[in-house]
Amino acid sequence: MSRSSDLTDAPEALEEASFLRDTLRAFRRNRMAMLGLGFVLLLVLGAIFAPWISPHDPYRVALDEQLLPASTTYWLGTDNFGRDVLTRILYGARISLVVGIVPSLISLSIGTMMGILSGYLGGRTDFVIMRLADMMIAFPSIRWVRTC
Repeated sequence: MSRSSDLTDAPEALEEASFLRDTLRAFRRNRMAMLGLGFVLLLVLGAIFAPWISPHDPYRVALDEQLLPASTTYWLGTDNFGRDVLTRILYGARISLVVGIVPSLISLSIGTMMGILSGYLGGRTDFVIMRLADMMIAFPSIRWVRTC
């Protein structure tokens, strides 16, 4: 019996296992990872649709409604200016997502262009771009030091 006939007899053996498929399978089996993904998706969807699902105006100050507990009107209560906490979270998530995504996209586009230049031109251009990248990697990230 030849080796090729063994492979055709077992269709699951022909299925090529990939790193991405294995990673996704392991991710789906991890309950905490799925819970975290659900929470992040809920936050992202809430941020995207905040103008339509937020119950109140995020900038409305109502000093007579300061520090109210959670209720049917204010699901997460109000802050010390009488603003709805749920609405503030939804609109704050929008700003946080923009602050996180925009610099990443800028870095991605600059890195892609420099990689294309380095690969296409090669030689000295490649050397200079690689030394610039090495210098950026060599410096440690700035850490916030707690000052008392």
